[in-house]
Amino acid sequence: MKTVLSSVREFQGQQKALFSKYTDLKHTSRDLSESMHKLLWQDLFSKEVNYNFLAIKEEDARLEDNEDSVGGYDIGDILGEGQFATVKSCFNKETRSSLAVKIMTKAKVRSFESLKRIDNEIDVLQQLAGTHPGILNLVDVMHGQKYLYMFTEKLDLDLFDFYDDHPNGVTENLGRLIIMGIMEGVGYIHR
Repeated sequence: MKTVLSSVREFQGQQKALFSKYTDLKHTSRDLSESMHKLLWQDLFSKEVNYNFLAIKEEDARLEDNEDSVGGYDIGDILGEGQFATVKSCFNKETRSSLAVKIMTKAKVRSFESLKRIDNEIDVLQQLAGTHPGILNLVDVMHGQKYLYMFTEKLDLDLFDFYDDHPNGVTENLGRLIIMGIMEGVGYIHR
């Protein structure tokens, strides 16, 4: 009986030690994640880093993230969702125009490579703004404490929604026109 009680106590001691190590690792992981977030999104402002969107409006980092509005924009319904971002409809209070906003969660961006891809996307969209009817226009970029916001023109109909409305497909001629429109935009970007 003493052997059993001794084994149970030893097992309980091992469990406590493992839980203590788990708790320490969890805190260390959280601290490292917070440090990386601070490095990527706050400390970069004080250094000479060649990220285009970071230089847009440093004061945006003081924006309050709100589900209903940010800056001069009212945020609306979800239009689509991805791994790092959600696209919602929005309304520019100043220009009274209906737009879309891509809202990226900063905490999900955990590497310089990811940050560079975001910067590249913004840089390319800024360069191409208004140059071709087949390319979405970037209107504004802001970032608050938790999110990065990319405001773009809002299209009337998403291609996926269009095909949802045509479950049996479209005619060959219409399909050809759609593909040509896409390829004209892609070709323009490559040129």
